[in-house]
Amino acid sequence: MTPRTVLSIGFMSLVALVVSPSQSEAQGVCSAERAFYPDLDGDGFGDGSAAPVSACLLPFDHVENATDCDDSTAAANPGAPETCDSIDNNCDGHIDENVQQIAYRDADGDGYGSWDLTKAILACSPPSGYADNGTDCDDSIAGANRSAPEVCDTIDNDCDGQIDEDTQRVFFRDADGDGFGSQDPSDTMVVACNAPAGFTDSNSDCDDLDPTTHPGAVEVLDLANNDCIGVEDDGFVVGMEGPEGPPGLPGAQGPAGPAGATGATGEGLVSGSALLLFPDVTPPPGYTRVGTTQLVVSGAASPRVGLVLYRKD
Repeated sequence: MTPRTVLSIGFMSLVALVVSPSQSEAQGVCSAERAFYPDLDGDGFGDGSAAPVSACLLPFDHVENATDCDDSTAAANPGAPETCDSIDNNCDGHIDENVQQIAYRDADGDGYGSWDLTKAILACSPPSGYADNGTDCDDSIAGANRSAPEVCDTIDNDCDGQIDEDTQRVFFRDADGDGFGSQDPSDTMVVACNAPAGFTDSNSDCDDLDPTTHPGAVEVLDLANNDCIGVEDDGFVVGMEGPEGPPGLPGAQGPAGPAGATGATGEGLVSGSALLLFPDVTPPPGYTRVGTTQLVVSGAASPRVGLVLYRKD
């Protein structure tokens, strides 16, 4: 405050005080009021939607700008970065622009979303029923995704573009239906998850046209290898009976023949100088038919079998 003499009469002087505007405001004298806006969230930006307060001095919780689009949160103002939180952080009139991510539809709930972008949405984080990836090749089956193991079920479980790779098995034709497939490599084989009708996973049948011939079957005297082990009719004790057993033939049972021979073959009995063959078997060259006899077989359903005797020329 600067004193100035404006009038002097004798010994008296009238002094006027010249006061500057800043000094006036400091002493409570306001020459020009200003508008102030509420800043309730304390972020330095005032609420433009609120009525301003006119004052010479800054009121508490007010600022001189009115640029805050949301004065209820300090995270929203013109100087804030946009973050993915469903509000307009930077006050540009857009919410979560350029900060959202693609959420892929996960209909089967296996954590892997469909790669069909027509089913995807934008979101800050995947909501229920959505995933953060689009790698599921079949979103209708929870057992099909890039982390699933491949199993034999006719679908692409591991999403590698192949179906049932390294999981199928070979099945063999079982023509006689005895549960054992043919061991003949020229017979039909199929590769599948499960055995089709008429096929089995065993290829151990030595005669796939006879249901009584297979591994585990009981061996009987029928010129067949019923159990597919060894040779035909193995394990049977055989002998021969008749009025006169031919001399020199093992197994002759009769007045002139030794007893107790074994040695059945698929065609008959063999000795060094004679043959006993079934009637429908043709002898090799060098043998002459000399008669017929019967073979007695222990354990057979029909113990007597007709045979033809041949002697070596």
